[in-house]
Amino acid sequence: KIIHMSNESRQLCQDLFLPIGYPNSVAEGYLEYQFYDSLQGLCSYLRGVVATSAVLSATGVGNAEATAMSAAMTWAVRDGLGMLGGLLFSYVASPHFDAHVKEFRLLADVLNDVGLTLDMALPLILTWVSSSSSPSWSGSSPIFFGPWYSTLSFYLPSLYLVLTSASTLCKVACGMAAGATKGTLCHYLTPFSHVI
Repeated sequence: KIIHMSNESRQLCQDLFLPIGYPNSVAEGYLEYQFYDSLQGLCSYLRGVVATSAVLSATGVGNAEATAMSAAMTWAVRDGLGMLGGLLFSYVASPHFDAHVKEFRLLADVLNDVGLTLDMALPLILTWVSSSSSPSWSGSSPIFFGPWYSTLSFYLPSLYLVLTSASTLCKVACGMAAGATKGTLCHYLTPFSHVI
């Protein structure tokens, strides 16, 4: 009875996670690709959780001085810029997805890493910028912005908005490039299957 339940469990897992007709319906290397792809997806998810925590911290969650309306507006502008950037990226890159699958898959991973790193570093960067423009610097503006920063700061978007928007653009482009190349990779690895 235990052996029968074990076989049923194994068959259920195979039916859930592997293509119909496995291993005869897939190319060599499919299982290895799926293992590493799933591992990378899990790691990206976990880094995304840490990155979201950092972004919320930088937004001011938990800070009595931060307003919910300001955080919501910044979040909406950031997501809107991400959508526009995604449209632009798809317009420019979509004709090249099929011809350059490996390159776009690598680009997706690099963009994901850059976006998540920007998110995780955001509280540190904002702390560094605010401390470099503190009175201990004799009232000067941050070094890398120059003397004109204090004059134009009213008209410029906040550093938080710029960095989170750049992060969102990276993650949107990553999603598009990864999604566009995944179908081609799966089709290559499952040539005898009707599942893509």
